[in-house]
Amino acid sequence: MTLEEQKEYIDLVRSESDLKKLYKSISNEDIKSYIMTKINDEKFLYEIVQKDRSIKQRLSAFSYIKDVNFLKEMALYNSAWQVRYKATTKIEDKEVLCSILLRDDNYQVRARAAKKLNGKLLYFKF
Repeated sequence: MTLEEQKEYIDLVRSESDLKKLYKSISNEDIKSYIMTKINDEKFLYEIVQKDRSIKQRLSAFSYIKDVNFLKEMALYNSAWQVRYKATTKIEDKEVLCSILLRDDNYQVRARAAKKLNGKLLYFKF
């Protein structure tokens, strides 16, 4: 079955729970990414970002997440620096950005947080 034929089959699936089951049963990354475009459950997508072994799948799922709480969690605690970096680009909370700046182990993530904070008034308690 070609990629296009598989996409046509996926387009016939209307139930989100069936799409989730299909996602879990398929190994082809292109098809998994296509299925993600059809899923609206951010909690399911968040779990993909947190647990999937493939960084491509993590980043693909990330692009569909809009919930601020999920974004904060990913920016602070995700094991993949690429996900933390992308989440940092969507964060506006100064406290979270300061936390990232002070404790993230990846210089690119810290630099992104610093850039987002640039020009904003900061208060530090010592």
